[in-house]
Amino acid sequence: MAKKWKYENNWTSEDGTTGNQSQDAEVLFYQKETVKAGTFMAYTIKYTGKISNSRGYSADEEEI
Repeated sequence: MAKKWKYENNWTSEDGTTGNQSQDAEVLFYQKETVKAGTFMAYTIKYTGKISNSRGYSADEEEI
């Protein structure tokens, strides 16, 4: 069964712009990954959601 949760963030930048981000997160895999430093167990997580700010910016997001 996949592990899922909701990530939410409200922020204000140095110039006074405010914004918010809301994403659903889901663990897709937990498997061995090999890099220069060695082999480690690592999570692959998918984030999908929206980001917007007080300057009118709004976008759908998808990150893995």
